[in-house]
Amino acid sequence: MSLESSVNLLVVSRSLSDTEMYVNALRNAGLAVHATRVEDDEELSEALTGQACDMLLYACDEDGTDITRVTAACQAADQDVPLIIVSDHLEPEARLQAMREGARDGVPKSDLDHLQLAVMREISALRTRRELAAAKQQLQEAEEQRNALIESSRDAIAYVHEGMHVLTNPAYLEMFGFVEVDELEGVPIMDMVVPDQQKEFKATLRSLDKGGASNSQLELSCQKNDGSTFSALLEFTKARIDGEPCTQVLIRNQANSKELEQQLHLLYSKDTQTGLFNRQYFLEHLEKQLQNPGDGDDKLSLLYITLDDFQELRDSVGLAASDTVIRQVAELFQDQAGQDAVLTRFGDLTFTLLARHAKAYGENGLAETLCRMVDDKEFGASGKYIGVTCSIGVAPCEGNDISAQDLVNRAYTACKTAQQEGGNRAVLYEPKTTAAGSVEGATDKAAETSRLIKTALENERFRLVYQPIVSLQGDSRENYAVLLRMLDDNDDENLPKDFLDQAAHDGLMGQVDRWVMKSASKELESQRKDGRKTVFFINLSADSLQDETFLLFVCDCLRDFNVKGSWFCFQVKDEDVRQHIDAATPLLEGLKKIKCQLAIDRFGVSPKPESLLERLDFDYAKLDASFMKDLASDQSNQNKLHAIHELIRSHDVKSVATAVEDANSLAILWTVGLNYIQGYFLQEPSETIAYNFQKG
Repeated sequence: MSLESSVNLLVVSRSLSDTEMYVNALRNAGLAVHATRVEDDEELSEALTGQACDMLLYACDEDGTDITRVTAACQAADQDVPLIIVSDHLEPEARLQAMREGARDGVPKSDLDHLQLAVMREISALRTRRELAAAKQQLQEAEEQRNALIESSRDAIAYVHEGMHVLTNPAYLEMFGFVEVDELEGVPIMDMVVPDQQKEFKATLRSLDKGGASNSQLELSCQKNDGSTFSALLEFTKARIDGEPCTQVLIRNQANSKELEQQLHLLYSKDTQTGLFNRQYFLEHLEKQLQNPGDGDDKLSLLYITLDDFQELRDSVGLAASDTVIRQVAELFQDQAGQDAVLTRFGDLTFTLLARHAKAYGENGLAETLCRMVDDKEFGASGKYIGVTCSIGVAPCEGNDISAQDLVNRAYTACKTAQQEGGNRAVLYEPKTTAAGSVEGATDKAAETSRLIKTALENERFRLVYQPIVSLQGDSRENYAVLLRMLDDNDDENLPKDFLDQAAHDGLMGQVDRWVMKSASKELESQRKDGRKTVFFINLSADSLQDETFLLFVCDCLRDFNVKGSWFCFQVKDEDVRQHIDAATPLLEGLKKIKCQLAIDRFGVSPKPESLLERLDFDYAKLDASFMKDLASDQSNQNKLHAIHELIRSHDVKSVATAVEDANSLAILWTVGLNYIQGYFLQEPSETIAYNFQKG
C-alpha cells in the first residue's frame, strides 16, 4: 500500500454531513479514500470483523460512543488500524487518555489541515509496518528454504559462532560419526580437528571474525567421534543465522573426494551396460589420436558398427534378452579388437572401433572378420539362441586436417551404405570428386546436422527437458527453464550446443522456437489442469526476435491450448537484443501486452548493461554463467556479482543466478541477496516436472 493507493476509511459518526466533510478533506489532500460510516460501537465491531480497514476516524461528541469501547473494538478485531479522534469537545486530559488506550491522535473537528496531516502520517506509518511484516515473513520463508537446501546437501556443512556449533546438516553428522544433532551440543568445532593443527584452524576463524577475507580454505586432518582421523579440505565463508553473524564451514573428505573422482571418471568414460568406453570418451580420445594419424601399417582407421534390424529383434525377444545379446556382441568385438584398439559403445545399437591396422578393410581384413564372426555366432539369451548380423563402415584417416566428428561422419556414411546394400557386410568410405577436382565427403558434419534438424522438425524428434529456477526469497511459484534436446538416428540425445548453431546457419531457428512454444504450451496446459502453479522460461532466438508474425503465433498457442501469457517468461540473449534492437522492441513490448514475462539472458558482461534495462521492461535478469566461476574463492568475482545485482535491483528487476553447482556459491548468493538460482546444484535438466519447491 502506498499513499497513492486507495485507503479504506471507517468513520464512526452520527452525522452524514460531517463524514462527507472529512472524506472530502482527505481526498483534497490526494488520498484515494473509500469510506464506510457506522453510528455506534456495535456496528463498528461488525464492520471491523467483516472488512479490511486502513484507518479509523471516531467523531466524538458529548453524546458519542465511549472512546474506551471504540479502542476495545479495534483491539478485539485483531487488525492494525490507526485510530484518530475528531472532536471539538475533547479536553487535554481526555485526549491523552485516549492516546494511552491506543488512539494515534486527537484532532479538532474544525482543523481539517491537522486532520489531513495526521491521516497521511498514519497511513505512511501503516504502510511501513505492513512492508516490514511482509519482509519478515519473506525472510522467514527464505531462511526455511535455505535450511532445507542445506539439509539436503551432500556436502558436510556447519555454522559456527564463537567456536561453537550453531547448525549442522545430516552430511556433517555422518562425516564425524554422530547420529543426532543433540550429540554436538556443547561440543566446539575445535574438537573436530586433530590437536596439532588446532592452532592454525583457530587463527582462520579469528581472521574471519575480525573482518578478514570473506572466505578461505584449509587442508587439515579432522577427527571423528570414534577418534579416527581423515584428511579434509575446509572452506570458510561468512554467513548469518537468525540475523547474527557466524561462519559457514564446508568440509570435504579428501579420501572420499579422490574415490568419488575416480568413480566419476569411470562413469564419465565407461558405458555401464557393456563396460566399454562411451561416446564422450571416444570423441575426446579420437581428437588426440588424430594429431598423429600415421601411415602404412600404422594408419589410423575407424570402424562404425551397427547391428542390423536389431530393433525388430528387441521387440520379439524383449528388452532383457536383447541387452544380453548386446553384451555378448561387445565381448566378441573386444576379444577380436586387440589391446591397442579402442572399442566404444557409441549408441544404443552402435559401436565404434579405432585401430591402427594395416588391413582394416578388404578380404580377411578386420571389418570383414568382425562381420563374419557375428554372423557365425549364435548368441544365447533367455534359454534361446539368437542370430545377429552387423553392418560396418570403414573410414581410414586421410591427411592431417580432418576433425574427429568428420571422421565419424565418414564411417557412419559408409555404414549406412552397407545397410542399404542389405547389411551383414563392410563398406569402405569413398569420397566423391566434384568437376573441379575437389574431394567431398558423402556428408560432412554440417550437412549431417542439418539433416537431423530437419528430420527432428518433421518427425517430432525433439524433446523438452526442464530445470527448476528456485527462489532464495521465499517465492514458491514453480518456475522451470525449458531446454531442448534432439534425437539422432540412434535415439541418442544431442545437446543444444551440438545443433543450434547449425540451425541458425540454416535459418531454421524460427521453426525450432515455434516447435518449443507449441510443445511447451501443451505441457503447461496439462500442468495447470493438475493444479500446479507452473511457469515456463522459454528461449527466443535472434530469428524469432526479427519475425513479425511470431507474436501472432504466441497468441494462437495461448488460445489453442487454453493457457495464459502470465504463465510464460520469454528469455532473450543480451547480445541478440542489442544486435536487433529495432526489430526486437515491438515483439517484446507486444509480449508484455499479452501479460507474458520477459527475461534477459547472459546479462552483465556487455558494456553498459543498464542500457537494455532502461529501454525495455524486463522482469528478470539471468546472469551470465561467468559470474559463478570460482565464486566462493574469488573476491573480485564476488564484488562484480554484488555490483551487477545492485544494478539489477535498482531497475526493479529480479535477478537469477545460473550455473549454480555447489553449496559455497549458494552461501555467497544468499549473502548478496540474489532472487533466484538455477543449476545442477538443485537438479539437472529432466523430462519430468517434479521438483519440490516447498522444500527447495
